[in-house]
Amino acid sequence: MTRYILSVDGGGIRGIIPALILAEIEKRARKPIAEIFDLMAGTSTGGIVIAGLCKKDDQGKPQYSANDLVELYQDWREDRNFIKLKDALRATTAAPTYFAPKYLEVKQEKRVLVDGGVFANNPAACAYANSKKLFPNEEIVLVSIGTGRLSNRMKYRKLGKIAWIKPLLNVMFASSLDVVNYQLGNVMDDRYVRIQSQLTIASAEMDNVTPKNIKFLQQEANAMIEGNQKVIDKFCDIVS
Repeated sequence: MTRYILSVDGGGIRGIIPALILAEIEKRARKPIAEIFDLMAGTSTGGIVIAGLCKKDDQGKPQYSANDLVELYQDWREDRNFIKLKDALRATTAAPTYFAPKYLEVKQEKRVLVDGGVFANNPAACAYANSKKLFPNEEIVLVSIGTGRLSNRMKYRKLGKIAWIKPLLNVMFASSLDVVNYQLGNVMDDRYVRIQSQLTIASAEMDNVTPKNIKFLQQEANAMIEGNQKVIDKFCDIVS
């Protein structure tokens, strides 16, 4: 039996990109995302996307579609030691310089938690490791969706020590994406599907929530869908 795994990168407001791509997958597969994938993982804004897609209504069916999550971005302003979802989301979105760390007690141990992107902005490798533990004898197909690749160019001459903080964070997050993509591409071969492209018109800033930039991000998502038509169609044909 084949198990399907979904991974969604972090990226602040750029989370509207994977939300739109997932809405397209739902449309073509004619199924809610939660009924397509056996395991889903998300970092930072990707965690919000995944949490929304997993939430069930009173009948046990997915309460939100991927389109509902697109609207969210458009309107942006027991013994097993479970923690509250709101606390997990607050921690995975605590991006340094943007939000304060989340202080949380886990297994009777006090911890200071920051944005998951500091450790794994592309959580695909973590998702793969967990899938092998949950489904040890089954084939794994992993779909990883990005929030747009950042430009490698940076104006640095007039940057002071403080001004370097955000650019360095962007470099750190971007480099972790490339490493995971390289590793999984070699380990999983054609069972690993990465949907990602370079940002061309939208701002890469995680907190640029202007109507103009949100419109640009939607255009980036449409271009990403267009550039991955064959991959998306093939996947949707298999799971529909």
